[in-house]
Amino acid sequence: MATVSYERTPTTETMQNPANESDKNTPEESNTEVRHSWLKCWVRTSNEMLNKSEQQILRLLKNKYKTWFVTTKNGDKIRTIYMNNTGREDLTPIVLVHGMAGAIGLWVQNLDALSNVRPVYAFDLLGFGRSTRRKFPAYAEDVEREFVESIEQWREEVGLDKMILIGHSLGGFITYAYAIRYPERIKHLVPVDPWGFPERDEENEDTRQNSLLFRLVGTLALTFNPLSGLRAAGPFGKSLEFKAVQN
Repeated sequence: MATVSYERTPTTETMQNPANESDKNTPEESNTEVRHSWLKCWVRTSNEMLNKSEQQILRLLKNKYKTWFVTTKNGDKIRTIYMNNTGREDLTPIVLVHGMAGAIGLWVQNLDALSNVRPVYAFDLLGFGRSTRRKFPAYAEDVEREFVESIEQWREEVGLDKMILIGHSLGGFITYAYAIRYPERIKHLVPVDPWGFPERDEENEDTRQNSLLFRLVGTLALTFNPLSGLRAAGPFGKSLEFKAVQN
């Protein structure tokens, strides 16, 4: 199995501080800064704030870690964290894939324990966290394919042979799709509360597609990010998210 060599591993001080040299190379595509000045007071978001939030979360880690951006063949930049407290590089690594609205910080309560038994990686999916924010295709099958190929390109760049792939929620669905496409790269697949979708009802499909309301709602839905409501809520977004988690 190809592994990350210790030559790529920073010093202890660098590993314990996410704001290292590689973090300065934030992808332009992931720049979420609101450029209209009249909106900045309401929707406060920027790369700097995102970086600060990530650092605050990762400070909870006790073991050494490395964070950097992995650049894929497509030019996407995948935000990645690596931990290994075993002293061994010959073990098949665990790779964690987060769910909807998640990022590497989702795993902060798991990373120390997992890295005590195996090398462990986690990364931000495209469009999430600090990874590249690109425009996705309109059709679900094409989006699924792009997620799968981005994971494969990430694996190639990192230099992994096989993985113990753990996916949560949306990440569970994507890891299923990845395992179907690249079964030779999977040692174990561990879906955690994965997404699933029922089979399409072909009998009623034509009726729905011919419905004016169905087409109107579908067209409008394609123009919105599922999380745009939280962003539009501005300073109230955090409290709305907290209430949703409590419920």
